[in-house]
Amino acid sequence: MISWHPTVKLTLSRGVWERQFPPSSLPANELSHVFYAFLRPDINGTVYTLDPEADTQKMLDGQGAVHLPFARTTINRHRAVKEPGNNAYGSIGQLFDLKKRHRKMKVILSIGGSTFSSSFPVVAAAPEARDRFAKTAVEFMKDWGFDGLDINWEYPSNEGEGADFTRLLQRVRDELDSYAEEHAHGHRFILSIATSVSQEKYKYLELDKLSAVDYINLMGYDFVGQWGTKTGHASNLYRSSQHTDATPFDVASAVQGYVNSGIPANKILLGIPLYGRSFNQTNGLGQVFTPSNGSQWGEPGIWDYNKLPKNGAAPLQDNEAHAWFTYQKEGNRSEFITFEVPQSVRDKAAYIKGQGLAGCFFWQASGDKKGNESLISTSFGEFQEIDETDNYLNYPTSKYDNIRGGSAKSLGAGSSGC
Repeated sequence: MISWHPTVKLTLSRGVWERQFPPSSLPANELSHVFYAFLRPDINGTVYTLDPEADTQKMLDGQGAVHLPFARTTINRHRAVKEPGNNAYGSIGQLFDLKKRHRKMKVILSIGGSTFSSSFPVVAAAPEARDRFAKTAVEFMKDWGFDGLDINWEYPSNEGEGADFTRLLQRVRDELDSYAEEHAHGHRFILSIATSVSQEKYKYLELDKLSAVDYINLMGYDFVGQWGTKTGHASNLYRSSQHTDATPFDVASAVQGYVNSGIPANKILLGIPLYGRSFNQTNGLGQVFTPSNGSQWGEPGIWDYNKLPKNGAAPLQDNEAHAWFTYQKEGNRSEFITFEVPQSVRDKAAYIKGQGLAGCFFWQASGDKKGNESLISTSFGEFQEIDETDNYLNYPTSKYDNIRGGSAKSLGAGSSGC
């Protein structure tokens, strides 16, 4: 029986600081897995965090003990203080409290990503570095009370690196299993990797040798962008015969490529973006454009789904590609934006079920809308079920008092035990 896994990835520091989106904002009852991204590997293999304050130190709403030590005039002023002991606050504390309240929601630690992949070739090539990577990654996992690891190397660039990646993944699996045998009654912790739809990007992966891996997170987005020469669909399900320039990649062809290379369909999770890509000064789909300097976050041309469509534009559908976009032209200004809508998510959910895939995931959580237009809720409604496996709560060697053992008291107001 296939279990569908609507999942969501949560950006590590930007979610808390820049986007004001702590884990408590997640629709946890609709999620089977949350990916917490990203930690970074050093060239010697050591995995480390770039923002320990956001991870475990900053007190977020609902954390700590509420004291009423003083009053001014007739108004009592509440203040929260850190409780005695070495406790995890911040995103990690909130995620563990969510796990205790939502036992089907697992949390996975993502390492690498497009920004932090440069060390992987060196790490994967050296046995000592592979060993250090595996040990420090698992140490973070057990200290933070997570359910597994996601290795996001973008991307091995030759056959040697592909073989090294296989060895790195096996070393991580061995370390996970060793920890489980000693401290978790043989529980299988999750190991996944993130991969591209581009055959040029995944051709060096040893796809027939990845038994150590539980899931392949196929990033079904970023098919086009400011780096190209023409506008197009960024996450289309199928290729368009009418607009070949606008569909350089498509989900269906990529999935077939992975299956043909030895990956079981029920290991593949399809990634769906919670953002759109915009192109300025263009005549529409499949046309040349002028690079954009505008964006909502950092990278030019990126806009969260919850800010789309812009200026009241009506979304248009490419029926053959199963893709949506807007196009606005006013005077000598024009803008084309490719993005997902609830109907495109319903189309992908039907495809996922029809092909027997493991489910879908979304990048990244803070970009979604609320209510009927939520893409996460749309996918949950289409699947009508999520992975029924319980998360894991017992981490006897965690360095944090509120995570060690799992049944310890919660630091979040309104939280329940396991």
